[in-house]
Amino acid sequence: MNNAEVLVKFKGDNKELKNTTEESKKSLTGFSSAIKGAFKATAIGVSATATAISAITKKSVEAYASYEQLTGGIETLFSESEKEIRAYESFYGKTWEELKKAPEGFATSVSEVLGNADNAYKTAGLSANDYMNTVMSFSASLKQAVKGDSHAMMEYADMAVIDMADNANKMGTDMGMIQSAYQGFAKQNYTMLDNLKLGYGGTKTEMERLIEDANKVKKANGEMANLSIDSFADITEAIHIIQTEMGITGTTAKEAEGTISGSLGMVKASYQNLLVAFASGEGIEKAIDNIISSAMTFGKNVAPIIENAIDSISKYLPEIANKAIKAIPGLLDKLLPRAVELLSNLVSSIVQILPTTAPMLINAVVQLVNSIATNQQLIPSIIQGIIMIAQALIDNIDLIIDAGIQLIIGLADGLILALPILIDKIPVIIDKLLNAIIENWPKILEMGITLIIKLAEGLIKAIPQLVSKIPQILASIVGGFGKGLASMVDIGKKMIEGLWDGIKGAGTWLWDKITGWGKGIIDGVKSIFGIHSPSKEFAIIGKFSVLGYTEALDDMKDQVDEQIADTFGISPQLQNTSALHYSPNVVVNNEVNVSQDPLGQMVSNIKSYSGGAKNDYNFGMGV
Repeated sequence: MNNAEVLVKFKGDNKELKNTTEESKKSLTGFSSAIKGAFKATAIGVSATATAISAITKKSVEAYASYEQLTGGIETLFSESEKEIRAYESFYGKTWEELKKAPEGFATSVSEVLGNADNAYKTAGLSANDYMNTVMSFSASLKQAVKGDSHAMMEYADMAVIDMADNANKMGTDMGMIQSAYQGFAKQNYTMLDNLKLGYGGTKTEMERLIEDANKVKKANGEMANLSIDSFADITEAIHIIQTEMGITGTTAKEAEGTISGSLGMVKASYQNLLVAFASGEGIEKAIDNIISSAMTFGKNVAPIIENAIDSISKYLPEIANKAIKAIPGLLDKLLPRAVELLSNLVSSIVQILPTTAPMLINAVVQLVNSIATNQQLIPSIIQGIIMIAQALIDNIDLIIDAGIQLIIGLADGLILALPILIDKIPVIIDKLLNAIIENWPKILEMGITLIIKLAEGLIKAIPQLVSKIPQILASIVGGFGKGLASMVDIGKKMIEGLWDGIKGAGTWLWDKITGWGKGIIDGVKSIFGIHSPSKEFAIIGKFSVLGYTEALDDMKDQVDEQIADTFGISPQLQNTSALHYSPNVVVNNEVNVSQDPLGQMVSNIKSYSGGAKNDYNFGMGV
């Protein structure tokens, strides 16, 4: 025994030990499979998580890149001018840097624009990036209109963006079309004013009319009515006044809180803001709170709708199902005749085009067969496919038999109806078929011989495999017959009983038909040939037949003698018998027994012709 080696000898019944060992092996195998499955599931989960994280990371980076670019533009356009800074410092008594850090929350125009962008997910249904991008599209014209007042510019910009969103949500206009319209207004192009659907056309005159209407509202409210088409800021204010009068203003904020589509838009916009926060690392908690709040609002809006839908479906589904079930027979009554008519028309169309399409189909089949013949490697695959199809057919043989029976019954009824047409065509079909066979007989014969040779070669090669399968084949056959013998006997018995019952039931009718048919034939024959008892016509025919037969034998006597001599090597000789002057006698050099000689049978058959005595042949044989 080697070091560190322990040998255990076990005596006695180890059956229980073996069972325990096998159970342990099974448990360990199952545990191993479970561990593998857990690791696999974990790997899949980790992979999916990694993929999701990778996608989110990519989108975050892209969103933050846009955010950086847009905030840079906002800072350029909305930063306070030097004049504004000095005015703020004078008013608050602090430096500009101190004001920006003031605890009372002094806000610059840039910070206010960025704040408005952060809140745009619920005020305008836009992400911060989309908000800033929209503002940037017309800010240059707006800055010019307010003469560089950054704070006024910020307020007009925020008003314009919210008005755009409200118009899109209320009037159903595409946000992109509205943005294009505002960008056109900033360039004094009013052709897209009608995109806002406020009742004004796309012309300068219509824009002037809109501004005039807005001034009337301002005047009625006691405000200064001095809006002008020459100022883009005045145009945005005029649009805001008209939309407020029409009840459009504030639509987006209301829908974000109270409608499914509005709250869903809020969720989407807050999600985009969250992506920016992930990438920047700033404001993540606020962005998370915003998206959670948006999601809860969406859930609050959609939950009642789902609940109502479930209640309605539960309440009315049985009624709908009952009505549908009741309607099905009526639909079938209407649809089935149409379907049958359609099928009939289809069959008729096929029959009509068959004469022209049949040659093409046959040509296609010939090409297919030639392709298979030239690509012999396809044949095993085809055979395998046939075997699979056969197996599927065998597995569903009961359904196929039922369908086949119904098909046969239908075909039988159809054939009975079409029998007159079929009978007319049978001679033509047979004639063409026979002509085709006769014309192609050499090819058929040659191909048949080639096929037999090929099959023989294949069978010879497959004999070992075939022999090995014989027991299995025999067992399957015996087993199949064994299983089906009882039912086959029962079916056969019932078939015979049913047939016999049918015959007995129709016995009288059948006998009447047969006797009537036979009597009709006999009467017809008698009528044609004037047959009575005895028949005078047949008596005359018989007389002339015998006379004609006798004359024919006399005329052909020499030819028959020569043919017999040439065929069997025998020579007629006259013998000294009582038949000497009546007929030639036949001498046959044959040592076999007469009873075994076929020539003897032949001579017996032509005895009436030779006219010889009964012992002519025996005498010639030396008997």
